[in-house]
Amino acid sequence: MSSSNKSLTNKLVVSLMFTNNLGEEYVCLTCSKPCKSAHGYINLITHLRINHPTYLEDAGRAAKDRNSLRLPVIDEASRSIFRWCEWVVMNRLPLSSVERKMTRKNASLTPIAKNTLKRYLMRIFESVEARVAEELPSTFGIVLDGCTFSGRHYIAIFAVFNDPKMCRGTPAQDDPDYRLLHSTHSCRSFNRPLRNAKSRSAPCMTTWRSYRALRTRV
Repeated sequence: MSSSNKSLTNKLVVSLMFTNNLGEEYVCLTCSKPCKSAHGYINLITHLRINHPTYLEDAGRAAKDRNSLRLPVIDEASRSIFRWCEWVVMNRLPLSSVERKMTRKNASLTPIAKNTLKRYLMRIFESVEARVAEELPSTFGIVLDGCTFSGRHYIAIFAVFNDPKMCRGTPAQDDPDYRLLHSTHSCRSFNRPLRNAKSRSAPCMTTWRSYRALRTRV
């Protein structure tokens, strides 16, 4: 039995392995057998222990796959790997630092090899890259933002686009601040900045392929 399965509480196990029909009546998702639980989860856990000996492993997989309660149920191995990745990336450390004797002596994390860390970092990169490619529309704008930190120059690349899901708020014309601004300035002077902004952003429209090429050159 893994440590991650041991950390599952009875409440979480019941929520993953049963459905609550009415009040005290529950139905097992594995065998569809109805069970009653007047006080606590003893009867339900007993049913699982007798009829489904691997219920902890099943609940652990269910928590990972769908997590019906939307709780952060993360096994210890995944948490340790994430902490190593975070430590190395945020502090700009060499990958070999995870194999240093003093690092392993003083770190409370499970030891990890340099090649293993590199493999997981690449998986994270590929996962994020695939998600960005999936969410970006066919055309979008590119915004470049540069800064200097400790004598080293950095450049950030932002992809901007209109997302209908994020633009469902109150129309600007209905906002009192908009009406106040509109009444203060003439329509001609008020609309001029918008026209200039559109003309400046037009050359930034590109495709995902162009974005990847730009990122590679940078």
